[in-house]
Amino acid sequence: MDKEIGRTGAKHYGGIFYEEFLPELRGIRGVRVYEEMSENDDVCGAILFAIKMLIRQASWSVRAASSSAVDKRAAQFVESCLHDMQSTWTDTVSEILSFLTYGLFIPDEELENL
Repeated sequence: MDKEIGRTGAKHYGGIFYEEFLPELRGIRGVRVYEEMSENDDVCGAILFAIKMLIRQASWSVRAASSSAVDKRAAQFVESCLHDMQSTWTDTVSEILSFLTYGLFIPDEELENL
C-alpha cells in the first residue's frame, strides 16, 4: 500500500479551513456580503434566479440501482420520503440551493436570524 507523502497545502486549524483570502468575506460578515450581492447586483441576482427556477422545474424520479429486491425496496422508500416530508421536495431543493449564494448550505430559518 502506498504511503501518502506531503501535505495538501490547505490552510486549516482544528478542522476549520481558512482558504478565503479576503477576511471581510469570512463568517457572518461574509454571509451578509454574499446576501447583499445576490439581492442588489442585477447580474448575480439574475443568474441565481435563473439557476434556481430551472432546477425547481426539473422532474425528479427514483430508480432502483438494480433489479434486486433490496434495491427495489430502497427505491420505494426514498420515493415515499419525497412525498411525505413536512415541506415539498421543490421547497427543499430551493432551500438547498442556498449554497449557490453562500458557498455552503444555510437553512432558511437560520438566514432569517442573521
